[in-house]
Amino acid sequence: MRWDLMSLTLMPSNHSRAGQIPPAAEVFHILRRIVLDCLVLAVATLVSTGMALAQASSGAGAQANGISAFTGVTVIPMDSPRVLTDQVVLVRGTRIAEVGPRKSTHIPATANQIDGRGLFLIPGLADMHVHLMQGDTYFPFFLANGVTTVRDMAGGPEMLELRERVNKGALLGPIVYTAGPLVDGSPPVWQGSEIVTTPEQARSVVEKRKTIGYDFVKVYDNLRPDAYDAVVQAAASVKMRLAGHVPPHVGLQRVLNAHQWSIEHLTGYFEWLQNDRSPFRQIDENETFHHPAPLLAKRQVLVDWLDMSRLPQIAAATAKAGTWNVPTLVAWHNMTPHAELGATWKRPHMRYATSMLREWWNSDTGYTAEDSPRSSAAMPRATRF
Repeated sequence: MRWDLMSLTLMPSNHSRAGQIPPAAEVFHILRRIVLDCLVLAVATLVSTGMALAQASSGAGAQANGISAFTGVTVIPMDSPRVLTDQVVLVRGTRIAEVGPRKSTHIPATANQIDGRGLFLIPGLADMHVHLMQGDTYFPFFLANGVTTVRDMAGGPEMLELRERVNKGALLGPIVYTAGPLVDGSPPVWQGSEIVTTPEQARSVVEKRKTIGYDFVKVYDNLRPDAYDAVVQAAASVKMRLAGHVPPHVGLQRVLNAHQWSIEHLTGYFEWLQNDRSPFRQIDENETFHHPAPLLAKRQVLVDWLDMSRLPQIAAATAKAGTWNVPTLVAWHNMTPHAELGATWKRPHMRYATSMLREWWNSDTGYTAEDSPRSSAAMPRATRF
């Protein structure tokens, strides 16, 4: 077993009590069932893939020939459900050379020994959906919490520069994989997105991303089916992965048929699970979205019309497509009404928010009272889902 040094996280062995399940948690359990049903068969693949990615992007700042030894540490290797107690982990340069029992593993005399008694050693965690505004400011917080890899879901040239600085060892931070600007239809949900309505635009946008050096392409809510298909073909031709939302006009079945690499926020699954009585089984072909579609109050009520008997079908289709889901549960759980921000700022961890983030969170979001995600009675159920 070999891991990259940057993928290791040393954690204290204290135990904390799990938080209480919120009231009316039945829809939360629905969400958990979808995630588990869709992804449980792929856990081993995720671990091996994550290790391979970490090895390929090993930290350049580590000494090439130095030897370090974590001694007496408890290792959770994540390759199977096991815990290895009282271990020695030998690291040469940026690679783990050996993992073995402390009593039988030889430690070179020149090794820098780190006392791991009472501590856990785990592979580094990966945050698969971040938006790295002021990324270098928050890099230390990722590392302090054991996150050694992040996937930035909408970046620009500044993210490519940050990624390069980390890879060269000039900046201490997690390994960065980044998309470019969002790829959306017309009109785009967010300013700065690149609009695709034709196959020619799709090829131009994707080929430019490949040339510049972005890691994958992120698709968004206002793409139409033909434009989405063109982006899929263009990405395949230059061997770039596709991630992002399920555009409502495209639908989950088409996205799974395209083997989209990942789906964010479980978009598209509410629509798939609509029962026969649902008034939302058909979408207005002329509708465009001026805010992220899954946040709109009128779309959150889809949670009231779910046919949960379709879960096995949706799980099988997702597994067959090889598509990952990134539910972003923390974002749904922490969404805060504007009127409650005053209390939110008093939470202890909010002292780490920069002035830019505070200004942005306090600003007018542009939601009308009708569209505001917090105006919907279904919002708590959609959040728990």
